[in-house]
Amino acid sequence: MAKSLEQLQAQIAKLEAQAQAVREKEAVGVIARIKEAIKHYRLTPAQLFDDVPSTGRATPATGKAYRTRSNASAKFGDGQGRTWSGLGKRPDWFKAALAAGKTPDELLISKSSGVAVNSKPKRASVKRAAGGRKKGPGLPKYQSAEGQTWTGVGKRPGWFVAALEAGKTEDDLLIKQS
Repeated sequence: MAKSLEQLQAQIAKLEAQAQAVREKEAVGVIARIKEAIKHYRLTPAQLFDDVPSTGRATPATGKAYRTRSNASAKFGDGQGRTWSGLGKRPDWFKAALAAGKTPDELLISKSSGVAVNSKPKRASVKRAAGGRKKGPGLPKYQSAEGQTWTGVGKRPGWFVAALEAGKTEDDLLIKQS
C-alpha cells in the first residue's frame, strides 16, 4: 500500500525524535566515561583541546613530562620551499617530480646548504652476524632479461614468478659468475 507524502514526513519526524532521544540517553553514558578518563589520567583542558605544548605532556603515573617524537628534518626538497623528511606517505609534489622524470637522488637536500643536491645514495651498512657472516643487502643472484635482480632471499619478486610460469627455470635466471 502506497503512503502519501504527508504520512512519510510524519514518520520521518517521529523517527528523528526517537533518534534524538536515544542520542541524548547514550550521551549521558559517554560523558560519564569521558569524565572518568579525565580524572584517571589527570588530563588538563589544554591537553584535551590541542593546546598541548610540543615539548611533551605529563604522564598519568608520575606527572613528569615525557618527550614526544620530534619532526624529522627535511631530506628531500623541490627548490620551491616544499620539503619532505622521507618518512610517511609521499607528498604530491614528490610524486609529481618523480612522474616528471626526476630521481629521488636529484631531490635530496644537502645538510649544510639546505639546497637539493645530485649525489649518490650512501651504501647500506653491512653488519656482521654471529660467526662472521655478513648481514645486510646481499649480492644479486638472479636477473631478468630486462635487468631486474633478486638476491634469492625473501619473497620472490613478480618478474621472477612470471618468468618461472613462462617456462624458465631458476638456473636460466642465475647470474653467471665470471
